[in-house]
Amino acid sequence: MTQSATPGDIAAFVTAQLLGRVEALDSIDPDADLMELGVKSIDAVLVSGEIEDHYGVEVDPVLLFEYRTVNRVADWVAERLAAR
Repeated sequence: MTQSATPGDIAAFVTAQLLGRVEALDSIDPDADLMELGVKSIDAVLVSGEIEDHYGVEVDPVLLFEYRTVNRVADWVAERLAAR
């Protein structure tokens, strides 16, 4: 479990998780809308679980639908880590 990380580190982690799960993607613009890229609810559940396991931050799968981009999700996780 990683206790601290920069938003860039977190964005890279989230991107890697998404690329491993969403078949149609071979790259992700960190500011692109994840839903427009084809991220589905099952992807959100699996990726949110990976974020929880890796960073020790409780993440509701809805986060990916609310924040919608890799950079916004990464910023949210970084804020939670910094608040510890």
